[in-house]
Amino acid sequence: MIISRYELDRWELFASLDEGSKREITEFFVFFVHDHGYGVLYKTLGDDVYGLGWNGKTTNLLGLSGESYRAEKTTRPTRVEHLSGKLIKYFCVDEFVGTALDSTGCIYWWGNFDDDEYKQDIRLPEKITSSHRFKEVSCGTQMIVGLTVDGEVFVWGRIFTIREFKNGLQIRLGHLVKKFSCGGHHVAMLAENGQVYTWGDGSDGQRGYRNFLMCDEILVRKLLLDDVVSIKCGVWCSYFLTRQGQVWACGQNTELGVMENCERDEDDYTVPRPSKVNVPTPVIDLGVAWESDLTIAAAQTASCLYTWGRTPVQEVAVSAPLVAAFLGLATPHDQGLIKVDSGQSTKSE
Repeated sequence: MIISRYELDRWELFASLDEGSKREITEFFVFFVHDHGYGVLYKTLGDDVYGLGWNGKTTNLLGLSGESYRAEKTTRPTRVEHLSGKLIKYFCVDEFVGTALDSTGCIYWWGNFDDDEYKQDIRLPEKITSSHRFKEVSCGTQMIVGLTVDGEVFVWGRIFTIREFKNGLQIRLGHLVKKFSCGGHHVAMLAENGQVYTWGDGSDGQRGYRNFLMCDEILVRKLLLDDVVSIKCGVWCSYFLTRQGQVWACGQNTELGVMENCERDEDDYTVPRPSKVNVPTPVIDLGVAWESDLTIAAAQTASCLYTWGRTPVQEVAVSAPLVAAFLGLATPHDQGLIKVDSGQSTKSE
């Protein structure tokens, strides 16, 4: 995803910067924390990383050190010493933790993995010890998930307070993985055999089946959905894009976007099995952003851009790029970094 430099002002945090600082920005990631607002990590032309906005005394989500360590927020760009000069190519931040991936395939992690607001040693950005090289990384509420160059998936951290994987755990599904997406407490994986598998919490239907038991958390299960080419997880839900351009969803039903005749629990709270999202034309690309517990989704078709989450599915633009649905909001969770084009006339892509 690419935006032009003038579109940076759609985010209040960037609008507060002087023009010289904006010209230095090459890539960025925006996140949102409930009751506190937005934070941003961005890279500059000199491979420095800066944090701006919400940081959190009990989380240190911007990875700040020195006098800024565990500051509630920063109103001016603050250099992130432990990530600068590391050739970072991917960021992901959620409510308690953050992660990054560098160009050599090493994962960094930071934040609060213990859910202890009085803990004095909130983790600063540091490399995860691993003999593997990774090509993708993401994070949930308190877990980090990485996909190796060999197609293996590993997880660190915890799911709620029930399971802890501080030393890392391989999610074994019997097949190599092409793509994955991380929810708040669950993972969806697209394997090389074309099937989708899920792992982690499924108490709100986000794993795509009924009668979830707590003992299922560390068990991998196959999803009964074919021809999936892309997967995107929300905090408490999962989206699947098929080869035919259909979008299917399961999980919490707060404006999940599914059709009226889908299978739902009696209280209308969850969609326990994948149901079709009400986008009227075939979808080319799909993006999902997290704003605390709220999941905002957008679908790009050949002629229109649709979005839902705060509202039911609605058309928001004609012939617009996917990134246009997220201007001024949290950026797509599994997208990594939004690139900034240095040309003034270039529009978002």
